[in-house]
Amino acid sequence: MSSVNKNVKIISVSALNNYLKSVLESDFYLKNLLIKGEISNYKHHSSGHLYFTLKDETSRVNCVMFRTSASKLKFSLEDGMKIILTGSIGVYAPNGAYQIYVQEIEKDGLGNLYLELEKLKKKLEEEGLFDESHKKPLPKYPLHIGVISAKEGAAIQDILTTIERRWPIAKVSLFSSLVQGENASASVIEALNKASTSDIDVMILSRGGGSIEDLWPFNNEELARVIYNYKIPIISAIGHEIDFTIAEFVSDKRAPTPTAAAELATPNIVEVNKIIRDNKNYLDRLMKRYLEDKYKDLSILQKDLDVNTYKSYLDNKRLAFTNLKDKFLNYQNNLIKENERKIDNHKEKLILGINNYLVNLNNSFNRSIDKLDALSPLKVLKRGYASVKISNKIVVDINSINIDDIVNVRVDKGSFKAKVLEKGKDE
Repeated sequence: MSSVNKNVKIISVSALNNYLKSVLESDFYLKNLLIKGEISNYKHHSSGHLYFTLKDETSRVNCVMFRTSASKLKFSLEDGMKIILTGSIGVYAPNGAYQIYVQEIEKDGLGNLYLELEKLKKKLEEEGLFDESHKKPLPKYPLHIGVISAKEGAAIQDILTTIERRWPIAKVSLFSSLVQGENASASVIEALNKASTSDIDVMILSRGGGSIEDLWPFNNEELARVIYNYKIPIISAIGHEIDFTIAEFVSDKRAPTPTAAAELATPNIVEVNKIIRDNKNYLDRLMKRYLEDKYKDLSILQKDLDVNTYKSYLDNKRLAFTNLKDKFLNYQNNLIKENERKIDNHKEKLILGINNYLVNLNNSFNRSIDKLDALSPLKVLKRGYASVKISNKIVVDINSINIDDIVNVRVDKGSFKAKVLEKGKDE
């Protein structure tokens, strides 16, 4: 003890660890850290806390994410995952080890995508590509609706079902496109260019939900400019309701789901028919009141006119009223017939489609029957082969029978019993 400096205060291990804890945890720069690295030794404890090591090429540090923060994660952690975490330094006094207390985690690389998205969004917004004044109105009664989406999937089925239910008189054209992957943006642009030469009244651009990487093709600048300059109104329905892409900001209308997009594009045929009936009834009442008023006027004029003048005036008015009524009735009948013709055409197309489907289904069934018949064991017997059983078991190996065994032999059109006299193997 003689070598110990008498002027230096002697402290315990606990005091040392507690001092280091207070120094590190009070440091301003260590309270809100952004650290990136790779996860290893990951463990999801039954308590809900997450424990793992964050490492890079030369160093590592222990990390803990308590249950409250862990419950807000939108993805699962796993060993080898590269992340960027937000947290603070803490010291566990009992063993003097320091670790990172984690508040938030995001996948490394997604941060760059978000920054890139915000940068492009700001650029296009400053150029006016999102201005409401540029957005085109949707047609009230479209006769031809275009859809750009994947050829198969729930999105296109929801759109077609909704249009069929709400506005069956409209023609629907599908322009299939890639909606995910590095070639998806170019594929959507190609579909838009192809559709631009047709007589489409409104276009629906749609795909189902997914991660930011899945939806990234719709954050393409070239695609945004094509949509902005497109002559046909575009309704976009990309991802889920909480997802927003550049394509949706540029589109004329944005729908939260594919079904909602189809509803925006179409009127309800039940409501349209009701409006036509209500207008017809209103015009009938209006015409009746108008005629009644005019007849009253004529009655008054009759007193002031001689018989011949009155008769001539009355004939002219009656002719004018008759012509007006005939024009109204012709317009009304033509409108009703046109709607009935469109509905009948749609009905014929539906019946033809169902008949074609049943014919194809019947042909497919017959082909399956032919294939099953070709594979039947009875076909094999007709070619001269036989089926041999002993004790109701098929003989497939010479070693399963013995000399003097009685076996059942099945051939085409019958069977017989045989006694085994000799055994041999194929050379």
